[in-house]
Amino acid sequence: MPTCAICGIPTEHKCTNCNQTFYCGKVHQKQHWLTHKVDCRPFKVEHSDQLGRYLVATRSIKPFEIILKEAPLLCTPSQVTSPVCLGCLNGIEPSDYIDCENCGWPLCGIECKGKPEHEAECEFTVKRGSKVSTLAIIIGGDSKL
Repeated sequence: MPTCAICGIPTEHKCTNCNQTFYCGKVHQKQHWLTHKVDCRPFKVEHSDQLGRYLVATRSIKPFEIILKEAPLLCTPSQVTSPVCLGCLNGIEPSDYIDCENCGWPLCGIECKGKPEHEAECEFTVKRGSKVSTLAIIIGGDSKL
């Protein structure tokens, strides 16, 4: 049976993040945190002149275990795709869309204009100084975005 990292008492309670270190209670878990937090992550960041920064596993990682969550820098449709709404990324038909009056990007409805996915792209397009040519997007032509 595993033992508490602080007092050595047999216990079944483990760190819920790494599932590797055991504690007899929350008091000992909090007491050990400053030491344990370094080992709790399933990876460490290394650096090499050839590869740059990279991750190295610090423990066995289970299949499908999430080890890193990060917000995307940009959410946008693929460059090779059928026309999609930039608010919800649902497909749109040439006869069934509206243009954003600020940026020109196609939207499936007014409710998608206020979505963060569209607002980010809209802001960049407006700063660029010219609207997107929706006709080129909808018929698949080459536009000078």
